[in-house]
Amino acid sequence: SSLKNISGKTESELKEIISSSNYTIIENENQSMRLDGNNVDLEKENLQLAQTQLQYMYTVTEINSYFAKLKSVISEGKK
Repeated sequence: SSLKNISGKTESELKEIISSSNYTIIENENQSMRLDGNNVDLEKENLQLAQTQLQYMYTVTEINSYFAKLKSVISEGKK
């Protein structure tokens, strides 16, 4: 392999070794991400959780605002 004995190489020599190699990176989302067989991407899951929490908070705020206005209209209508 061209990657043997790379210690002591300059940056340009290392770039040449890397660019001349025949390696291909393949991403497969169906395989496990961890050695224990768990395929959950925690970063992705945490981002989705944060998005869901923000959507929930926005929805609750809007619903509370709607009912507060409705309550105000009903209270004013009784006078």
